[in-house]
Amino acid sequence: MDPYNHKKHARRPSKKRSTHLKIVETTVKTVCDEATILEVVVVEEPNIPSESKTQHTAVLHKQTIKVIAMFLAFFISILLTIPFVTLGHPIVISGPFEKVKFYIIIAIVLGLSLSLPFFIFLMWTIIKTRLK
Repeated sequence: MDPYNHKKHARRPSKKRSTHLKIVETTVKTVCDEATILEVVVVEEPNIPSESKTQHTAVLHKQTIKVIAMFLAFFISILLTIPFVTLGHPIVISGPFEKVKFYIIIAIVLGLSLSLPFFIFLMWTIIKTRLK
């Protein structure tokens, strides 16, 4: 009895077990002769996923490389097009590398924001396969 009405934590559901029938043949000696009895036994085995953890990390590694390649493609393409976009507009420069720093920051921010949906999609495909 709980005087404070604390709710108990819900337990994690156990993994589903696959059940299948297995026919077992046994030989029984009787008084007159030998007889063969077929028994049907229900066998429960844990449902083990087909992919092991090493295969899962290999898939994660491939997806991570794809995301990095996509980010680098966006970063380089944006970095190369920024000078043409800012061609007619003056940029206030206070130091020798201020213009380069400005271009790189803009390219990083736009590269991350454009590659983020691709990253989310690839991570969701990994999570979705593990949820089955």
